[in-house]
Amino acid sequence: VNVEPGSVFEFRPNTSVRVLTNGYLSMVGTANERIHLKAYQAGTRWMGIFVNTQSTRNIFKYAVISDGGSARIEDADAPANVSLGHGGALVMENSILTNSPAYALVAKQTYQVNKNLVEVNQFEGIAEGPVLPRDLMYPDKPELVGSWVDKWSFDQGIETVATHYYDEGTGT
Repeated sequence: VNVEPGSVFEFRPNTSVRVLTNGYLSMVGTANERIHLKAYQAGTRWMGIFVNTQSTRNIFKYAVISDGGSARIEDADAPANVSLGHGGALVMENSILTNSPAYALVAKQTYQVNKNLVEVNQFEGIAEGPVLPRDLMYPDKPELVGSWVDKWSFDQGIETVATHYYDEGTGT
């Protein structure tokens, strides 16, 4: 679906937009003609947008997405104005996400969205925080990777996990 600049969509409670299978959602407005998605009545909430396709045409530019996040959609990790499933990808720029009781945007992995997502969009009135996972807030910092052990093991000087940690045959 291609949404024209200046379009306005109002949603009733417990409704959502879902982009699935081979679909895409392209909402490209202009600075003077933004695309608006919001609740039908002031003071109400809708579920938001769920994107679960890898289409390079999933682009939101100059959009205003408000009042979403009333409930978690599909396999999203939390409620949000915009949620991405395991198979979702999205580029969002020059957009405003506002008035959510949860998050503005929820993704499964940082690579699902443009790296500059936080810098090139605005987030207003978001209760839980702008984005999840939180490392979307700091795209230039390295992710924590490697082998990790618990505090007890570290305090005991054990810095690796044995490859045969549990032996089913002996129960040890």
